[in-house]
Amino acid sequence: MPDLGDQPPTSWTVQRDRAGQVVFPLRRRFILWQTAFQLFMFLPSMLLLVAGTEHADGYRFVLIAVYASVLGVSAWRFIAQRPRVIINHEGIRRGRKFLPWTDIRTIGPVTGPPWERSLPITPRTPTRKRLHLPRENIRNLPALHTWLEKSHPAHREPTTTLTEHS
Repeated sequence: MPDLGDQPPTSWTVQRDRAGQVVFPLRRRFILWQTAFQLFMFLPSMLLLVAGTEHADGYRFVLIAVYASVLGVSAWRFIAQRPRVIINHEGIRRGRKFLPWTDIRTIGPVTGPPWERSLPITPRTPTRKRLHLPRENIRNLPALHTWLEKSHPAHREPTTTLTEHS
């Protein structure tokens, strides 16, 4: 069964109606491809140091430590599937960061280069940071933007009009 972040918006609506919230864990396939890319980038330098001279022992240790840490972090993320994105009646949460619906000014649009796309959630108060919902959790960010706008119209910023007083 695919991760919820790979499924269409109708699945998100069913999940929200059934459980009262939608939980988007990290997409496992995304993590596997990301890890493979990172390891592939380290491979040439690893091969050069392993096949290098005896004076490269210190570099080998550092490179092996970096290689092992990349694998360790990726393994933890694959198993724990965190940080999660949770959308419920209270607001939107990604990991420890939380924005209540009453503090959300705007949702979107999708920003960033193709490999690092995210959906920014802008708070009303300028002292709070934006909450970014990444492709690590949700594959179709434009669909998420539309779904949030349609599913939660009561949480949008109210439009204000200026009235003239005589």
